[in-house]
Amino acid sequence: MIGFFRDVLDQPIAVGTVHNIVQQAVVEARRINAQQDLSRVRAGSHDELFQGGQPVLVGIDLDSTYCYLLAPEAHRDAETWAIHLWDLMAQGLQPDYTVADGGQGLRAGQVLAWPEVACDGDVFHGLQPVTRLVGILDKRAYAAIAQREKREQQTPQADHQGQDHSLSPALANARAQEASAIALVGLAISFARNSEPL
Repeated sequence: MIGFFRDVLDQPIAVGTVHNIVQQAVVEARRINAQQDLSRVRAGSHDELFQGGQPVLVGIDLDSTYCYLLAPEAHRDAETWAIHLWDLMAQGLQPDYTVADGGQGLRAGQVLAWPEVACDGDVFHGLQPVTRLVGILDKRAYAAIAQREKREQQTPQADHQGQDHSLSPALANARAQEASAIALVGLAISFARNSEPL
C-alpha cells in the first residue's frame, strides 16, 4: 500500500496509518460477517490452511464458493473447530452435509457440534498421489519422445521412412519405450478421471 501511494498517487503514507486503516476494516468486516445469514448453505467444505505456520480454519459453501469461515487460530483441535461451528450455527448454518479431509480435529469438532451432519471425504487428497504420478509419467513420456527423435536423427534416412525393414536396434527400442511411456501416462490419466465423482 505504501508503494501504491508513493508510485501511483505521489503521496507519502506512514506504516502506522496503513495499520490503522486495516484494523478499522477488520472491525467492520467482523461486524458484517457476524450478521450474515447462512441458512441457505446446504453443503459446506471445511479445511485447514496454514499462514506462516499458523492454522487458519476455513469453511466454504460448495454451491456458491462463498467463504463463511476464515479464522486464524493457535490450535486446530476438536474444541476449536466445534466453537467455530457453533458460532456459525447461531448464524443459521445447518448444512445437509459437509466435505473435508481426514483431519482429526476437524472431524471430531464436527461430531461435537453437528453429530447428525454427515461429513464426506474429499477427493482432492485422495487423488493427490495419482496427480503426482501422472506428472512423473508425463515427464517420462516426453523424455521417451525426445530419445526416439534423437535416435531417428542418428539413424539413416531409410530406417525411419520404412524403406529398410531392418531398423537399428537402438531406434526400435526407442520407439517401443516411447509407445509404452505414452500408453502408461494415458492409463494414469484415465484412472484419475474415472476416480473423480460425477
